[in-house]
Amino acid sequence: MNLPVTVLAQGAQPNPIALIVLIIAFGIGMGIALLVYTVVLRASLKWIANIDASFGSSVGTAFLILLISIIQSILFRLALYGSLPQRGESDISALLGIPIALAFHALIIGARFELSFLKACLVELCIFLIYLMLAFVTFIIVFVVAQSLTA
Repeated sequence: MNLPVTVLAQGAQPNPIALIVLIIAFGIGMGIALLVYTVVLRASLKWIANIDASFGSSVGTAFLILLISIIQSILFRLALYGSLPQRGESDISALLGIPIALAFHALIIGARFELSFLKACLVELCIFLIYLMLAFVTFIIVFVVAQSLTA
């Protein structure tokens, strides 16, 4: 079975239904990511800067950060390797681009909520640590469920 991305990478004609499903899944995934980032951003702003940001302002900031992150990762990949990743090719550009992305995020947060760069960096660091904690908890839950299913 060929996945839509694989078919597009091989240059064959894509299946229109599979492409529509891929676009819908991408939209749902981006919506969920936007919602989670908005909640984490509001919590971090409250904890670090004692700002009670409105949900709309936080969604706008999260959308802007998401958009800038996608553009930054593509441009960083192009600058580092000269092309977008090919199938089966290793890619460490996202890992190398983390400090640049964190600085961009801090600049956007600082500009949108009138924070100094240092406070915006602390807010972004808090967001990063919350995401690490969420990833760890998710890993533990998946590990426990997998162990209980095999036992």
